[in-house]
Amino acid sequence: MIKIAATLVSLLLVVTPAFAEEIPIYEGTYHPGVAGMLSFFIPGAGHMYCEEYGTGALYFGGTVALTAGAVYALGESFSDDSGLSDSESLTLFATCAAGVIVIKAADIVHAARTARAKNLEFGLGAGPRGQAAAMFNYRF
Repeated sequence: MIKIAATLVSLLLVVTPAFAEEIPIYEGTYHPGVAGMLSFFIPGAGHMYCEEYGTGALYFGGTVALTAGAVYALGESFSDDSGLSDSESLTLFATCAAGVIVIKAADIVHAARTARAKNLEFGLGAGPRGQAAAMFNYRF
C-alpha cells in the first residue's frame, strides 16, 4: 500500500514540469522528497517506503503515544472530576504537543536522509548534488 502511494506521489512530481528535471527515476532507488512527504502525512511512512520498517514503526508508535497523551491531558483539563489540576493537565498537554512536533520534524528529516543514504549505497547519487556526495563518500 505504501509503495503504491509513494509511486503515485512520485508520478505526480514527475508530471509537474518544475520537478521533472530534478527527479531521476531508477529501479530500486528512493526519492528523498517522496520519503519526507510520506512521513509528513503518515508518521513513519517515509521510513517504510525506504524499507526501514522498524524505524518507521518506532516513529509511528511514538507519535501515536504522544498524541494520545495530549488528547488525554486535554480531556482532563475540561473534566470536572479529574485527578489532575488544570495547570497539571495543561502542562502535560503542552509537553506532549511539543513532543509530537519534535518527533514529526525528526521523522521527516530522517526519512529524507535515509532515502539519500540508501541511494548512495546504490552508487546512484542522491539528487542534484548526489554525484559530488558519492564522490567524497559522504555518509549520514
